[in-house]
Amino acid sequence: MKRLDHPLAVYVRESAIVPKLDEWIGTLFDPANLDETCEALAMAGGATEADHARIEAANRKLEWAGLHGAELAENWERAKSQEPLVSIEPLP
Repeated sequence: MKRLDHPLAVYVRESAIVPKLDEWIGTLFDPANLDETCEALAMAGGATEADHARIEAANRKLEWAGLHGAELAENWERAKSQEPLVSIEPLP
């Protein structure tokens, strides 16, 4: 077995890496990258077909919410005022 010539642990000040790490993680969960990130996480964890089906269902719900955002916001305001809600086209 080859012996390593470097330390097994390296100590780095948190303040030296956290801002850049936060920035990188933020890009992973940016809406533009969210689908790809979720798929990569699912694949890395040994996702099953059921997991993939749940991911697809969640993506459909997010897409629906994006299409009906104004109606959802209007209903949120109505609910806060205890007014009747307006019907929204259901998820296909």
